[in-house]
Amino acid sequence: MYSSYKKTRTLPDVPEISEDIHPIKVNFSLLTDILSQRRHSKSPLQDEFLTEVAIKLEEKGATAEADEYGNLYITKGKGPLYPCAVAHVDINQTVRNNVRIYRNDKWIFGFDLDEGVQCGLGADDGVGVYFALEMFDRFENFKIFFAKDEEIG
Repeated sequence: MYSSYKKTRTLPDVPEISEDIHPIKVNFSLLTDILSQRRHSKSPLQDEFLTEVAIKLEEKGATAEADEYGNLYITKGKGPLYPCAVAHVDINQTVRNNVRIYRNDKWIFGFDLDEGVQCGLGADDGVGVYFALEMFDRFENFKIFFAKDEEIG
């Protein structure tokens, strides 16, 4: 399929992150905060969350733009190459209003205190958002795309 592809230009090298300079340690406080926000598909909570994220990242010098649907585009710095992170911000699970997050050395899980059952946290989107925000702080030039309603198309 790609055998006819011809290289037409050379891209700059991707910036490296040295763990000696930037050790990667999970900020469980930030991760728990992101996971605790119940941003269901089609919920206005997605817009509130993205507005909050845009404001915080603009305070750090980024530009934030939303498209007509409300998806958020973040750009930090200027350069020939922008590493990029993409994450969706909605969860498509049972609506639960009293969820507590627990963690031990290896696991993070949710528990519905009203029904007394373990429940999902929407961790795929939450961890994606967390990763994007962590990488934002590690690169001089960086772009993020946060999509709404990915879970429902």
